[in-house]
Amino acid sequence: PDNYQRLAAGLLTQIRQHLPEDGVNVIIEGLATDMATEAHITAETMPERLDQVIAYLNDNGYNATWEPNDDGYVLYTHNCPYHQLAHKTDTLCNMDMRLISSMLGVVPRMTSRVADGDATCAYQIPAAITESSAES
Repeated sequence: PDNYQRLAAGLLTQIRQHLPEDGVNVIIEGLATDMATEAHITAETMPERLDQVIAYLNDNGYNATWEPNDDGYVLYTHNCPYHQLAHKTDTLCNMDMRLISSMLGVVPRMTSRVADGDATCAYQIPAAITESSAES
C-alpha cells in the first residue's frame, strides 16, 4: 500500500493555507509546465501530437484516447489519477488543463469532467486552430 493520495491532499491543503491563490496557481502551473517539458512532444501535425500526448498521459495513468469529430478533435481521459482529490478542489483539473494545453500547443475547451460525475474528462480541440497552431 502507498500513501500518495494522503500526502498529496495534505500538501495541497498546506499550500492553500500558507499561500495566496495566485501563489498556488504559480506552483500548479509550474508543475504542469515541468510535466509538459518531460513529455517532450515534438510532432508537428495535430494527429501526431495527439498520439504523443496520449502516450504520455497513458504512461501516467490517465487511460487516454482521442478521436476526430466535426469540430476538430476530442481528447478523452477515462481515468483520473487524482480522483480521490479532484472532487474536493479544481486545482488538479486546472493542472491537467494546463498540462494538456502545453503539450498540444493550443488551449482546448473542457466539455466533461470525471470530478463532476461524468464518465470521462473530454477536451475539444477546435479544427480552425489545430493545424495552424501545430505549425507555430
